[in-house]
Amino acid sequence: KSSYTLGNLAIKSNVNDDFSKDELIEYLTYIYNNKNENISPGQSKISKNTDLSYRKIKAIRYYLEDKGVLKIDDKITYLIIDTFEKTLKMLELED
Repeated sequence: KSSYTLGNLAIKSNVNDDFSKDELIEYLTYIYNNKNENISPGQSKISKNTDLSYRKIKAIRYYLEDKGVLKIDDKITYLIIDTFEKTLKMLELED
């Protein structure tokens, strides 16, 4: 698990589907550790290798697209922010 301190940040996705800060960090950790250049692993790979359900993955993806972290183009998810650390800072998930 991540050693980042997240404080009391409340996150609500833009598709009316809740997910926890820990689930968001788990998703981000996995995609940044397993990206192919700027392309995120697919939903099935993320689901197989994390504790996240497809429903949670979709909610997190749309939330992150809305925040400008990634861009979903058909079946490919492109990472716009190039590092995990920059993403945490942008989403105000680190001190």
